Formats: sequence, structure tokens, C-alpha cells
Amino acid sequence: MDDRDEYVGRALRAIGPPPDADAVERVEVQLTALAPYVRRSRRLRTALIAAVAVTLALATLLALSLQEGLSRAQPLQAKSLPLGGDLYSVAFVDPLHGWAVGEAGTIFATATGGQMWRLQISGTGNALHAVTFVDRSHGWAVGDNGTILATDDGGARWSAQTSGTDEQLVAVMFVDAEHGWTVGGGGDAAILSTADGGHTWRRQQPGTSQFLNSICFVNATSGWALGDFGTLLSTRDGGAVWGQSTLPAQRTPENSASLERGVASRGITFVDSAHGWAVGDFGSIEATADAGRTWTAEVSGTKSSLSSVTFVDSAHGWAAGEAGTILHTDDGGRSWKRQRTGVADDLFAIYFSNASDGWAVGAHGVILATADGGVTWHQQGVEVVVTQ
Repeated sequence: MDDRDEYVGRALRAIGPPPDADAVERVEVQLTALAPYVRRSRRLRTALIAAVAVTLALATLLALSLQEGLSRAQPLQAKSLPLGGDLYSVAFVDPLHGWAVGEAGTIFATATGGQMWRLQISGTGNALHAVTFVDRSHGWAVGDNGTILATDDGGARWSAQTSGTDEQLVAVMFVDAEHGWTVGGGGDAAILSTADGGHTWRRQQPGTSQFLNSICFVNATSGWALGDFGTLLSTRDGGAVWGQSTLPAQRTPENSASLERGVASRGITFVDSAHGWAVGDFGSIEATADAGRTWTAEVSGTKSSLSSVTFVDSAHGWAAGEAGTILHTDDGGRSWKRQRTGVADDLFAIYFSNASDGWAVGAHGVILATADGGVTWHQQGVEVVVTQ
């Protein structure tokens, strides 16, 4: 028995009832996947062994044993254990309860608005690119190799769902606990849908081969998907039929010198069945007030590529992207202003639960938070607080 087997066994036995084979397998999957992202040190190795004995969720952090010999466990006081893998998506259901996902199957959850983040066991080593929750209990995460995970208890336990594909899934949207969609691609564009909470997923026909990067539904029937080279899909029947168009490559002061290279569209959001926004490369922001039939280019004031956009109503919105860029509008996009974030890391996702409380996540595990609409942003970092 090697060191890893010994300490995984000790940790699982210390939880209480004898673990089943599935529990052991889920832990070992993430032990291997998380190894490259955990800081190596004697203090952390000792902390991890003791922490995993307290909760199965924290057993994932024993990935340290794959890199170096483990020291013997010592009594543990409260500690913060930082991780450094990229985070790709964040979602909150209220100002307190949220989740973030990223590399190596990482899932973090908070019930304190991000003051404390706890690591949850995903059971996969695949990168997770998107997460969504419809309430404090029901959530889904999607990622590489067709991975779809679901929980009905806030992430205390995540279970794999059968997607029927091995393509990369990069966005997911649910409008209630039953109706959801996920998009991505590989050889062709991929759109999958479910009407039973993910117990069964069915492939829809998008009518395009372009990779799809983002999806948004405002109810169980009206939705839009956004892909490479301005590919725009829309449906009025839940995806039974998708219509295809292309976002106009409109020139702005930010992108005029780069249009000939093609603008990749990254994120889309709608606040109702008419009003929506799309963001992409070279600071492009486009808006529609007629359900996507026509689009107008907005002046972003930046050449940084934008990855994500969120609005809480038809006036207040934010966009995030390269080099710590966060933009804000309070007039529906007629004007955008840059907010100070204090970081240079690329930001991959941004989410606001209301006009005040928001979060952004990105490269190297950065998490930014604001409680004043972005007037001030502070870094929460990616850390797991462990107590014994």
C-alpha cells in the first residue's frame, strides 16, 4: 500500500460509516486531477490529512500525496488552504449562496457571500466550464468530455448525468428544476436539452458547425445561443427548431482595426424576451431590443476581449474579460465605464445577484467580489477554510 492509499483510507474511515466503493473512487479521481494545482508544503500536507478526516469533501486536497511524501497528521486549528487552478464560471442564487467551478473538476461553494469557500467533491477530474443553480438545492455543472453533474442538495453530493456525447460543454442554463440546456462543440456544434432535470438529455439540431460558447433562456421556450464568428441561434419552442443568423460585424473605435481577423462572440444574456447583450473579442458589445432581429454596436471603451456579460435589469449590467477588465453600465449600454479591479488576471465569468452584489472569477483561481455594484472590488481568493 502506497502513502496515498494509506491516507485516503484513514481519511475515509475517520468520517464514520465504512465508505462504499463509489466514495473511494470519487475521492481518488480528484486526488489525481487536483495534484498540479495544489501548493506543495509540509504545513499544507499535514493540514490536508487532518482536514479530510473531518469531511469527505476536503479529502480531495490529499492530492499533495501524489507529489511528495506525506508527513504524519497533527492536530489542526483553523487554516486557509489556497488553490491556484483557473475558475471558469460562477453562479449565485442570492447574495450569500454561490458556487464556482474550474480546472480539474473543482467546485467551490459558499453560504457567506464568499467570505468562506468550501471545496465540494465533484467526482471528476475533467475541467468544469459552467455552473448554474435555480435555488439553493438544485444545480448543474458541465465540462470536458461531455461531463454533466447535478446536485439536489446544494452540492453536498454531485452525481454524473448521461450526456450522450464526449464533446466539450462550456455553458449551461436552467430556467427551473426541470428545463435546461447546455452547449459547446467538438466536430460540430452541440446543444443538449432536458425536460426532467437532466435524467435524460437529448441532442438538438443547431444547424451550424460553429462552436457554441454561451446560451441564455428567459423561459422554457425563448432562448438564444452564441458561437464563434458571430454565430447567433434563436428558438421560440425550447429548441425544437433553432433559427440561425449572424451578429453584424459593426465597426467601433475599439475593433475597427481588427474586424478583418474575425470577432469571436463569447457571452450572451437577455433580461426579457426582447432585450439582450452579446460580448466578444476586441471589446465588442452589441445590444438588441427586438429579441435579436437587429443588433446595435455599443462603445465599450476597451480593446480587451470580453468573455462574460450579466444584467440584473434593462439598465444595470456588467461585462468582464482580459487583464482584470470589468465594465459597467447603468443606462442599458448607452455608456460603459471601466471599474477598478486591482488585478491583471483574465476574468472568465461575472455574475450579479442584484444591482449591488456581484462576483467575477478567472485565471489562477481569482475571485473578485463587490457589495456596491462594482464601485469597489476586493479579492476573495480561492481558498478552503478548514476547521477541526
